[in-house]
Amino acid sequence: MRPLVLGLGLLLLCLVLCLTATLLLDRFTDHAAAALETARKLAADGDYPAAAAQVRAAWRYWEARRGFFGVVLRHAEADGVHGSFRRLLAYGENAVAQEFAPACAELIAEIRHLAEAERPHYYNVW
Repeated sequence: MRPLVLGLGLLLLCLVLCLTATLLLDRFTDHAAAALETARKLAADGDYPAAAAQVRAAWRYWEARRGFFGVVLRHAEADGVHGSFRRLLAYGENAVAQEFAPACAELIAEIRHLAEAERPHYYNVW
């Protein structure tokens, strides 16, 4: 009886940790994506210095949680976001209008996909 209770307790602990990681990932990616949406709107209005500042703020937020992302995400995905942030920062700082909006939209989609891929759905299991 004791091994069964211990096993069930460990299973419950793993479930709680997985759900907590998923919820935190959702929260962190939503915050970063919202900051990037603001940057995209600022760039559409022609305010590239403010857009670049918003991207830098999103970048700092993302980098502050890099250890967490390294634990819960595959490294290739986390590295892809890292490179996309660097590219977007360069476009914003140089006010490259033709490249900033598509790169920002791509990064937002990439970040939102990270959280979606980790959510427990039947289509993520197969």
